[in-house]
Amino acid sequence: MIVGVIGAGRVGAVLGAALGQAGHTVVAASGSSPASAARMARLLPDTPRRTPAEVARAATDLLLIAVPDDAIAPLVAGLTFRAGQVVAHTSGAQGLAVLEPAAAQGGRTLALHPAMTFAGTGDDLSRLPGTAFGVTAPPGLRPLATRLVADLGGTPSGSPRPTGRSTTRRSHMARTTWSRSSTRPPTGCATPGSYTRRASSAPAASRPRQRPSARRRGADRPGRPG
Repeated sequence: MIVGVIGAGRVGAVLGAALGQAGHTVVAASGSSPASAARMARLLPDTPRRTPAEVARAATDLLLIAVPDDAIAPLVAGLTFRAGQVVAHTSGAQGLAVLEPAAAQGGRTLALHPAMTFAGTGDDLSRLPGTAFGVTAPPGLRPLATRLVADLGGTPSGSPRPTGRSTTRRSHMARTTWSRSSTRPPTGCATPGSYTRRASSAPAASRPRQRPSARRRGADRPGRPG
């Protein structure tokens, strides 16, 4: 495949190098910082450094987007894609909705998230084999996503359903919402007498003890001898 990488950071440069080792041709990569330029010189020495727009045009088969999570949407919104081009991001916090501008232009979108901490060095290439990759892809692209993960030396996992956000994030939000609602104390009486019912149903140890009335105390007191 003819591949382009947008974001030659610690993840993008390593994955680009791994795809090159697997036989793909990395024709262009982008990276704006001096650190990215140095990383490309080490890991992608034969790949020209280009702007993101130039990389998107050059990557006729696969465009790999490896930028920070919150940078994906504005980046994708400003790029031009071609029909049939595979557009993949590496974020574990985003689903496929963030790539909708690419899909609207005929791009085939998926997400490949390696569950690995990257240093951005050649040592990462030897650590990729066996790494689990979270994969988000529509059913028709699942086989291609699996092949790409295999080319990177990884093992695919995750749901094949195209989602706007990752299943993990949705599950976490659901758990958080349930936890907050289940632990929030009552702030009022929903129905008359509800507070009384709650108080009467409390354990005996938690209810205040009632002192006997004076009349009761007198009735219980033994009489004095006459």
